[in-house]
Amino acid sequence: MFAVGLISGLTIGVMVTSLYHREKVRACMLQSSLQKELLYNTSHDYMTKIYNRAYFEQEVSKYNEDIDVPVGMILCDLDELKYINDQVGHEAGDELIKSAAQFLNQYSNEHIIVSRIGGDEFTILMINIEESNVIQLMKQIDYELMKYNLEDNTLTLKISKGYAYTDSSLGNMRQLRITADKAMYQNKRLRKSNLATLFIRDREERKVSSR
Repeated sequence: MFAVGLISGLTIGVMVTSLYHREKVRACMLQSSLQKELLYNTSHDYMTKIYNRAYFEQEVSKYNEDIDVPVGMILCDLDELKYINDQVGHEAGDELIKSAAQFLNQYSNEHIIVSRIGGDEFTILMINIEESNVIQLMKQIDYELMKYNLEDNTLTLKISKGYAYTDSSLGNMRQLRITADKAMYQNKRLRKSNLATLFIRDREERKVSSR
């Protein structure tokens, strides 16, 4: 009787210990999963699922204060988002933002970070690269954007962009951003001016042909 009771007690003890360890492992896995989810949510944009402004600012701070490498920055701004929101609706505007995010994020890799930093603003941060790589990517975006808009997509993507480059990031990230921002707005003004010129030229040609 004593031996049987001892064996039963040991069996129950082993089962309890095993159950305890299983629950502990499960709790650790759950905590790890929650931590990963929290980290993802704090670094990614809810709508587009790409990196958000907080993550972008964190990277800018890191390369401005701690790590000295060549950096290129491309600032992108969606054209006509307000028009889409007003004329078609905010759902269409949201779809345009998601499409732009997906389009730009295709260029992400270990040296390139794509982030959404505002309603219609995106950044492409290029780490430890040469200026020729930045120019090449600018041209590639133009080419791929033209192809994208020739496809059967519901909404047309129009993106103004500008870039800046430095071979030393320490202490220069703020000026890099200012320069890229100025270049982007210059590109936006040029695009609007070209559209206005095309409109006027078309109107004049129509006047001539109607005579």
